[in-house]
Amino acid sequence: LVQEKTGLADVSSDEASDDKSENGFHKKYQRYDAIINKIGEFAKNAPPSVSVETEVIGHSVEGRDLLLMKIATPECK
Repeated sequence: LVQEKTGLADVSSDEASDDKSENGFHKKYQRYDAIINKIGEFAKNAPPSVSVETEVIGHSVEGRDLLLMKIATPECK
């Protein structure tokens, strides 16, 4: 069903297991938990000159948080 609604290409298990690079994250469908972890990783590893904030802006029909990520330099805050 997800593939039909999103038009995402099917990814075989071999491709998914071999694709561990940073760019590989964006080449396949990611589960909610993986996306939330990636957002946290990004915020934690951001350089000191960059402000990264997340804010819950609502909830999905499953009750999951919908996050807004704000990325800015101190001058733009």
